[in-house]
Amino acid sequence: MLNIRLARTGRKRDAHFRVVVSDSAHGRVGRILETVGYYHPRLPNDAEGRLFIDRDRARYWLGHGARPSPTVRSFLRRMPPEQAGPEQDATAPEAAPDRGPGSASPGDSGADSSAAPAATTPAAAPDSPAPA
Repeated sequence: MLNIRLARTGRKRDAHFRVVVSDSAHGRVGRILETVGYYHPRLPNDAEGRLFIDRDRARYWLGHGARPSPTVRSFLRRMPPEQAGPEQDATAPEAAPDRGPGSASPGDSGADSSAAPAATTPAAAPDSPAPA
């Protein structure tokens, strides 16, 4: 059976924990399949790096039958909910949808779509010397 539990690391009186997926058949110090996060209990409660659990990997292992320990279960419940989708930067321009060939954009008012394209910068002349 698979467990998601805390594995103690660090020095005496300065404990750190890894959130690990382990096989219970191998005992307390046995085989660790994957480290999915960490917990630093000596940091303040509102510190940035106090607790981290990779939700995607934890969800993967829970889907494969892993049982979280009571402490890890409480960590999973206390974590803030995920965003619904990827966050988009407000300053990034949105990509224009592909309209296909020959379709006019909303700004066109029936203008001839076969007009010459805008001038582009000319390529380097073949007779000019290459930069040294």
